[in-house]
Amino acid sequence: MILKKYIPLIFVSALICISIPIFATVFANRGSEEKPYDIVQNLNKEDYAGSYVDDEGKLNVNMIDGKNIKEQFKNYDVKYHNAKYSLKYLEDIINKLNEKMIELGISSMGVSEKDNKVYVYLKSLEESKIKKIKQVVDSLAIEFVKEDPNLSIQF
Repeated sequence: MILKKYIPLIFVSALICISIPIFATVFANRGSEEKPYDIVQNLNKEDYAGSYVDDEGKLNVNMIDGKNIKEQFKNYDVKYHNAKYSLKYLEDIINKLNEKMIELGISSMGVSEKDNKVYVYLKSLEESKIKKIKQVVDSLAIEFVKEDPNLSIQF
């Protein structure tokens, strides 16, 4: 009679003892899978042109014409696009202009991985200002945009 009382406890204990090694194996292997972010960090920066998640929630990876990085993402559902400029090239443009941002009258700037461009925002699109910027960096990857005076950043 007393033994019947302990049968559920013995059963649950045995189940736990069997489950622990199984769960430990599953969760240990889960962490070893390389994630898309990790893959991007290890790509050749001259081949990689950026990535973004589209409106459908799908990862899009841009690569330089003639360069193939599809093998790196073979385990993921990814859309691939050929791009003209590497992300490193676009970031180099930002870094060069950043040093003289105030002097050049640049309000703000940023890289669009989706559009494969550097957007440079100016208060006005005067040819003289654009010419000064192009003396520092002259690239077709730059798109000049008139700053919207109604937008402001507040901290």
